[in-house]
Amino acid sequence: MFRSPDGGATWAATGLNANQTGCQNGAIGQGVVNRMIVIPGRPAVVFAATNMGLFSYKEDGRDCWTKLTLGLPVSGNAIDYVVDPYQGALYVAFSSQGIFKSTDLTGVQWKALGGCLPPPALAE
Repeated sequence: MFRSPDGGATWAATGLNANQTGCQNGAIGQGVVNRMIVIPGRPAVVFAATNMGLFSYKEDGRDCWTKLTLGLPVSGNAIDYVVDPYQGALYVAFSSQGIFKSTDLTGVQWKALGGCLPPPALAE
């Protein structure tokens, strides 16, 4: 993943240290990004839905990608990701595993949606 601090004039790689303690830079470095999201009004956090799961990156100087796991599948392909800033909710879809919702814009905790959704075995 690359970021530009100056509107695209220059670019720098993120998560360069694959073995950085407390980070999953190596995992996201091997992944395929399906969707990236920056929440309006909160540009200091980037989310990436990948074939390795869902990750976040904070502009806090650590250069650290973190895999989000609380309430999400341990492994799997996060195929899509959307934000509803008006309701303060995030949604991520995992292939053959369902749709998950976070009720705050941090994306730390997730819950599987049910109801009218098909069971995971029928999702594809």
